[in-house]
Amino acid sequence: MTPPDADELTSLLEPDLHPVEAARRLLTIQFKLIRRNVPGTLRSTSTKPLHDLRVAMRRFRTVIRLFRRQLAGTSASEISGELQQITRTLGPARDLDVWIEYLENLLSGARSDPPPGSRY
Repeated sequence: MTPPDADELTSLLEPDLHPVEAARRLLTIQFKLIRRNVPGTLRSTSTKPLHDLRVAMRRFRTVIRLFRRQLAGTSASEISGELQQITRTLGPARDLDVWIEYLENLLSGARSDPPPGSRY
């Protein structure tokens, strides 16, 4: 499953759609992306699943933040906090993936800029 493009989102979110249903649809998309990328992240055969997992988690949290009034009284804020903690925990692993890719490119002779935010 790839993230929906603008046209797909437009078809998912009709103008008269109840906000709670809009949130449910958007959260479902991100939840599916999270579930899809967990096995690849655990296998660690590629850097893409970890990156995509963290992106889906951030987007999930963004939907919760945008619909916070409609989701009041649900477990949404607790889930958001847990996802934030997981995303932060996975951050150093993602940083290492970026550095490994950079160093592999450097060793192969490919020109590459240092990873963003690095001091080197």
